[in-house]
Amino acid sequence: MPDVLADQRTIDRAYFAAAGMAACAAVPLVSHGRLVGVLALVARRAEDLGATEVQMLTAFGAHAAIAIESAQLYADAERRRREAQTLADVARDLAECHDLDTVLARIARGANGLCAADVTSLAVRDADGSFPARHVIGATQRRLSALPRRAGPGHRGSRRGQWSARACG
Repeated sequence: MPDVLADQRTIDRAYFAAAGMAACAAVPLVSHGRLVGVLALVARRAEDLGATEVQMLTAFGAHAAIAIESAQLYADAERRRREAQTLADVARDLAECHDLDTVLARIARGANGLCAADVTSLAVRDADGSFPARHVIGATQRRLSALPRRAGPGHRGSRRGQWSARACG
């Protein structure tokens, strides 16, 4: 793109104008037919992004795409390994331990670790039908215990860092 300020594809012309940038060359990062990213060079002068620079960017982008995909695959495999280990640890603890509080604490820690949650709460049904929090990780017991809980289909919160009865009900 020899003139980012005139090209209709430019999303934020004000940014480029303020930064004094005039030209852009972008290449898709594709690995095994899947788009994994976009690599862009931006320059103050269009002549700084000639055919040679675009060829180098394209070649570098092909290698970068493979490196990105490899890193993502490794991260996914590592995450799955940690999940399997956590599940095996929880299963072992459940088989070995018969103390309810210890079992509940291990379940809460395992769920928190698997999901990398900010807050994890484990509530168990009482004889009166209520679900008081028995184990809480990442929040004060008092604050979480004050939220009403009732039997139902379950909910998942969508506001990071905030609690609501609807999200945790």
